[in-house]
Amino acid sequence: MTVLVKLNVVPWDRAYFLSQAFLFPLSICLAHSNNCLNPMLYCLLRRDFRQGLRELCSRPGQAPHGPPTVLRLPCPSYSTL
Repeated sequence: MTVLVKLNVVPWDRAYFLSQAFLFPLSICLAHSNNCLNPMLYCLLRRDFRQGLRELCSRPGQAPHGPPTVLRLPCPSYSTL
């Protein structure tokens, strides 16, 4: 936006200053909030997660059925040259 002011396409006035002073930080805050909430929302929307959470909360004091699920990520093999 400042390029438009430098090229005299947009005049530098009170409305422009207020939009930069208030709307820009608000839009940044909304974008960061969206990025923080997305993983939680996607997790809650997954059927597997909801089912596991329901099983965990419905039987207090009992272990869930079956062996525990372990997430195994592949480790890259680094070789020395």
